[in-house]
Amino acid sequence: MPATIEVGGDAATGGDTFSDNAWIKNEIDTDPNLLGTLQAGDVNRDGSVDGDDVTAFVAGWLKEKRFDGVHNSMTAGDWETWGWGDMNHDGAVNFHVLLWGIPLSGRV
Repeated sequence: MPATIEVGGDAATGGDTFSDNAWIKNEIDTDPNLLGTLQAGDVNRDGSVDGDDVTAFVAGWLKEKRFDGVHNSMTAGDWETWGWGDMNHDGAVNFHVLLWGIPLSGRV
């Protein structure tokens, strides 16, 4: 069954995209683990990039937030898809996210 799209945002924020952005900013600013900064690669948003993020990324591999319409479909990234491993906010956890996300520094 296709997902429904509420134009301009979602019900949790009253349907206002700018409220969504303010909500995400507030989550990052007030989370004691994040201290106002969400690092690239911090899939589970615990304030560090480590093996737990790799585990979350693998669990979310090839997951998509897809919206199917009558004539076309699209993917969209958001706070939820970040937690799947969607570091580039395109709505899909795939190879492209490796270019943006989990650093290949040998730490993970």
